Amino acid sequence: MFKNREFLIGLGAGIIIGALLLQMIWIGQQQTRTPLTEIELQQEAARQGYDLVNKDSKIAEDGQPKAPAK
Repeated sequence: MFKNREFLIGLGAGIIIGALLLQMIWIGQQQTRTPLTEIELQQEAARQGYDLVNKDSKIAEDGQPKAPAK
């Protein structure tokens, strides 16, 4: 029917693959989360058994963080 059958098959396959890749990109962008607030971060750390400390705090000999000197 068509003289360029291989070309048309390749073109159709390329369009389908391109559409699938575009859908995957859109799905990935929708799943990005907004950053956690400080309270949410503290709650999640506590839930997983971690303590959040200020980056300026020092660790004492007993392993507990000390408040930063001001």
